[in-house]
Amino acid sequence: MKNFIILCLTVCGLSIAFKLPAAPAANRDLGNIDKAVLEQFGKLNHTIADINKNLTLLEKTKPRPEPQRELEKELRAIKYPEHPDREKVKQYLDEIQQVSGRYRNHLKQNLKITLLTRPGHKYLDLLLDLADGKNAYDPVNRAVYKLVQSGDKQLVIKHFDANHALINVIVRMGWEREVKDKLIAGLQNDFKLPPLWIVTVVGFREPSTYPAIVNNFVKAQNRGQFFRYIKDLPGINVEDMVARGWKQVAGLKNTDMKKIVMAQIAVSYGYVDALLILTTAGEDRGYVSAMTNRLLFQKYIANYAASGQDTVAWLKANKDRLFFDKTDKKYKLKLNTLSGGK
Repeated sequence: MKNFIILCLTVCGLSIAFKLPAAPAANRDLGNIDKAVLEQFGKLNHTIADINKNLTLLEKTKPRPEPQRELEKELRAIKYPEHPDREKVKQYLDEIQQVSGRYRNHLKQNLKITLLTRPGHKYLDLLLDLADGKNAYDPVNRAVYKLVQSGDKQLVIKHFDANHALINVIVRMGWEREVKDKLIAGLQNDFKLPPLWIVTVVGFREPSTYPAIVNNFVKAQNRGQFFRYIKDLPGINVEDMVARGWKQVAGLKNTDMKKIVMAQIAVSYGYVDALLILTTAGEDRGYVSAMTNRLLFQKYIANYAASGQDTVAWLKANKDRLFFDKTDKKYKLKLNTLSGGK
């Protein structure tokens, strides 16, 4: 099902893979940060907010598995100390972590965030000590995001080396410049960075960073989440960058998600094998979405008309006869030759 959703979003021209923080206030000095990039954050947030509302509604209406009910019961049983001090608050936060850790696959995110924010801003440093350094959606990081204030700059920057997920907080608060060197240095050898990290460096619009940005794209596991922001950088050979990225995943199985994500990019640059991978995604599990494939064909195959053909069979039979027209970004049949596949 994951493959189906990702392909649908790609075909429809919509790619929502991560939640960007709200755009900065209009009166903030953006310095050299590219305003157009940051404005996209706000637009994406509106779309994501609508989706989140629908997901919240679904969460409320669907039956809850037994572990979820047990987790909610245990979390609600945790009492905030009547006379809180630093040690009592630490014990309170630790207890939340211990309980939720036993139900990792059934975590009630919103409830846990509510409990984590109960101590308030005064104990922000205790939350930062607990946070997952790689997961921006970790409830602790989301609680930090809710509580952070302008006076917490040095505290947040102090934890940034160990907690890359704090990039969300840093961008939201407008502290990009203070960690600019860390952001650029991180591109050199860390290929699991949050997408917003790369997008923030892109926003600096400094050509000296472009080779590192391209190299990170080639090796990154989440390249699909920031490609749109780097493909139009001046001086970047995007076709060469895509070719390197495609070569990087060549040895992976066609069902590997990293290869499928790269195929979503490569298909727009003339890689017919990428189209085949997207078309057959799920075939190993006995599931191929005819609707998704028709959309793919309508987008990428010139003069394609939905005529009840088996899209997978047609593409396998004709892929060696296809060539890519860079002008209209469509795959066309050489000399109008056709093989079967009905």
